[in-house]
Amino acid sequence: MSGKKGNFPSDKLAKGRKPSDTSFTKDEKIKLKTYPASYYRYILPANPSDTFVVDTSLRPKQRFKVNFTQKDLYFFMPFQNIGQPLNRLSTKTYQPDKWYDLVPEAKKPFFRNAQDIPLYHTPTPYSRLFYLSGNKQGQMLDSRIGVNIRPYFYVGVGYKGLSSLGYYKNGISSQESWFIHTEYFTPYKRYMLRFYIVKNHLENEEYGGITDESFFENPGKDYLDRGKIPVRLEDKSIWHSRQIWLEQTWKPMKKDSLLHITYNFDYTKAYYGYEGNEKAVFGETVDYSLPFDSTGIRNYRHHLFLNYDRKSWQLRMGAAYHRLFVRYDTLVKTKNVTITPSHYIPYFYYTASLGWEGKALKNDFQVRYETHRQQWYLKEDFGWQAGKHHINFHLLYRYEQPAWYFLIWQSRFERFNWHNDFSNTAQFSAAVSYKGQLGKLRVEQKLYNRPVYFGADSLPHQWQGGITVLSALYSRHFKWRKWGFIPEVRWQTHAANPSMDLPQWNLRGMVYYTDKWFKKHMHMQVGLTVRYFSSYYMSGFNPLTNQFFQQRHKKYGGFYLADLFFDFKVKRFRAFTALEHFNALWERFSPRYYSAPYYPYADYFLRVGIIWEFVN
Repeated sequence: MSGKKGNFPSDKLAKGRKPSDTSFTKDEKIKLKTYPASYYRYILPANPSDTFVVDTSLRPKQRFKVNFTQKDLYFFMPFQNIGQPLNRLSTKTYQPDKWYDLVPEAKKPFFRNAQDIPLYHTPTPYSRLFYLSGNKQGQMLDSRIGVNIRPYFYVGVGYKGLSSLGYYKNGISSQESWFIHTEYFTPYKRYMLRFYIVKNHLENEEYGGITDESFFENPGKDYLDRGKIPVRLEDKSIWHSRQIWLEQTWKPMKKDSLLHITYNFDYTKAYYGYEGNEKAVFGETVDYSLPFDSTGIRNYRHHLFLNYDRKSWQLRMGAAYHRLFVRYDTLVKTKNVTITPSHYIPYFYYTASLGWEGKALKNDFQVRYETHRQQWYLKEDFGWQAGKHHINFHLLYRYEQPAWYFLIWQSRFERFNWHNDFSNTAQFSAAVSYKGQLGKLRVEQKLYNRPVYFGADSLPHQWQGGITVLSALYSRHFKWRKWGFIPEVRWQTHAANPSMDLPQWNLRGMVYYTDKWFKKHMHMQVGLTVRYFSSYYMSGFNPLTNQFFQQRHKKYGGFYLADLFFDFKVKRFRAFTALEHFNALWERFSPRYYSAPYYPYADYFLRVGIIWEFVN
């Protein structure tokens, strides 16, 4: 099953294959029942490296991904309800070409785009169901199905829905997203087409945190029911996004040509609305054409590049043209700034990448230059392997404009209108990582120059200094018979500054027991996970802008979260159960666990998850 986007399988015909056969042989169309029940792996014989593995095994580390993002949240502190923001416990991981993104950091984990959805090449239909129970009430369902209608024509669809009631007033989360994608290619793959439509809708009730932390920390008999604690807001935020993604690839020469010409079109539209009129929290309002905040952004990208691909190395060069439109609902005039309702920014950027791979060495170099404010992006990855030992060196340099929401924002609340002309920020990072029998170790140093951030007033600022962050991450998997232990330790340090604060220690550990029951038809694992991070000036959350801001009022952290879990697997059906944060059973009478200032984390709760994959 192929799952790499943008890297098409080699088109050399397998020995003895007829020219009219452009995809699968007769033997390749055998159903899954001929494969071991622990996994399903389909490999295109023309290029075994271009595969997508559907792993249905039950492994301990899968426990960390049974959440509403379906990703490991080791570097995040979640809020009390699924579908709500994630507070960062480490430095940000930036993606290239995203300065124009309207979606803030607090909401990005929920948005699905075309690059997150793999394509499958499968002889039989493949479908997947992921179910997760909510906190107090509600659930999440993520489903998808993909099928090759013809060996050269693939269609896939998917839907994700989430609705969950939290433990505090006005804490409902509601999200949905769907996608449809397809792939088509002609004989010898002289022409290939990939097309995606992806839509996201997020609707959250915003309660703004509790009014007084003493109600939570000293609840008495009145506030052990967290729903009785007064909250600051009863508002609502709405986010929409829609993406149309199209990629076409041509081979201008003969069928076994190594030269490809690719055209990529990406249309993205996003919308934000905030309903509420809490002047006591956000301040006075200004003349505004609507009774709620409304912001929209559209971006058109046309990308044309050449790709020359050999067995051991690949060269790629291209150029792209962007058109960015930002539209507000009215002309806003305040005491300090005037914001026009529409903004239009066209610009070009150029890219180049070179990669090569040998038996023991692997190298990948990328460079990007954008004409808009002369932005640069350079990345170098170099890997070396000797037996079971892997060493990788990583360098990254970014010189770019701050994200759009730092520069311009419009609101009917007077204080939350700004039009800034910040200078470009710079980031340099160097890292070395090791993976082998001794575990995994990554040491990294990041340097930030002129970083932008939201201050304690929830307004954007730029610090004209530099920050150096040094971090080390170590993990290892110990096994003894049917027992296992997985410790993970992250240490990080940086000089005091107004734009960033991080916990010095972030620890996580898992102890588990695994076995096979019922004549080895059911694989089970039971265990305990514990996580802890040291106290620090944790970022606060502003629901109006949906942004985290820096505060120096109080330190949070220094608590641990413990989960008991029992998971089992029968064929390709996996079930996950856990009593999460069970240590709150005795700590909830004098708790200190927070996700952000004035945002307490949830007490103990029972979580159930199911993953069921079908290949028929």
